Amino acid sequence: MARRHARVFLTSLEPQPSKEVAASVVLVVSELITNALRHGGGGCTLNVIAEPVNSLIAVEDSSSDHPRMRNPVLEGGSGGLGWQLIESLTREIWVMGKIGGGKRFIFKLRATCKKSGILMISLNSTGKRVHSV
Repeated sequence: MARRHARVFLTSLEPQPSKEVAASVVLVVSELITNALRHGGGGCTLNVIAEPVNSLIAVEDSSSDHPRMRNPVLEGGSGGLGWQLIESLTREIWVMGKIGGGKRFIFKLRATCKKSGILMISLNSTGKRVHSV
């Protein structure tokens, strides 16, 4: 769901990002949403902000636990590669607590456009969209 919305959003930008940049943004969105739904204690909110110099991806969830790096488990499919993948595709990462609980991740990517744009999606704990702009 979030990947599809991110792809549609990216195609609306002028100029459209390269295929490589678009693939990186969609992959980061996918990893972030998967992690937020799996480890974040419920639903989450995604914001993708495209600006002339950089793009930002922000995800909020209701858990106060910060991510931790772990060794990847390649057999059995239990993961561990997501955070490393996110770090390799983004330029800067901020993680901050929210008043009242939860946290916000903000990731900066080098993806530019002439006009700014924003995508906002709220997902429930099953990943179903409950609101989008």
